[in-house]
Amino acid sequence: MSSFLMKILFWALALDVFALGLLLVFMINARMNLRREITEARYYFKAIALAQMTSSSDEAAERMGIPLDDFKKFCALKDIEPPERRTSRIKAEHEAEEEEQQRLMAEEAAWRGEQERIIEERKKASEEEARTRKERLRKFGFS
Repeated sequence: MSSFLMKILFWALALDVFALGLLLVFMINARMNLRREITEARYYFKAIALAQMTSSSDEAAERMGIPLDDFKKFCALKDIEPPERRTSRIKAEHEAEEEEQQRLMAEEAAWRGEQERIIEERKKASEEEARTRKERLRKFGFS
């Protein structure tokens, strides 16, 4: 009976050592995957930072140390806005903003002109009304 229990203990110990070895393999794999994901994230954030800071894709690719085509493919794959598109978008936004500001200024100038015209008409109307009152008063001898 004792040898049977020793065999069971030996198999349990062997199974524990195997499980420990398997756990060790999984932990090493997890560490390698985590390291790879961190490296990819750093690369991604570096690409974003360079795409935002530089004025051209050539310069960004050079600073990352990769060919231009690879940088453009990476930007397209990860949906990163390339420097050229970013500068053209900012320029278009700025032009649209200036155009909107010019339109608002023109509308405001037209509105002010209309208000001045209305005020002038009211002033003329009140002067005309005052004149007609004076004439009526003179007619009836009150002046």
